[in-house]
Amino acid sequence: MYCKRLKGQKWNLAICPSIRRKIVDMRRHLRYWHVIASGVQQFEMRSVHEVYDVYLNQRACACRGWQLCGIPCVHAMVAISYLNENVEDYVATWFRTQMFGNCYKYTIKPLNGSEMRPSYMSRTIFVAPGSWYPWTRRVEGLTRRVEAG
Repeated sequence: MYCKRLKGQKWNLAICPSIRRKIVDMRRHLRYWHVIASGVQQFEMRSVHEVYDVYLNQRACACRGWQLCGIPCVHAMVAISYLNENVEDYVATWFRTQMFGNCYKYTIKPLNGSEMRPSYMSRTIFVAPGSWYPWTRRVEGLTRRVEAG
């Protein structure tokens, strides 16, 4: 965890690099979509055979990819670029570098070895109820093959 925290501190980005790579990869598909403004922050994306509605205020798209992933889908990216805004501003907060740093700011304290534990732990064996069952053998011939025919 300490290594991940150091790695995250080196980033001078608003969002994590892996999410930024996904956005850059999706930008190749922007040219296939046509934008029709439907209202304030509401757009209709059209391709040859597909139509999707995008609501930037609600951060929602009809394909539901944006709601499921937290990363704007291609349709949302087209609407965002139509407004000349930054796509990274519409990425969910849990993909931001600050949130990554918050996840790894705490440390896990190391444990002592087994020889350092109190002696009463070594004499008592705890078995959870229902965790021990005698071994059983599988009876041969119970499985049948169904032949196609």
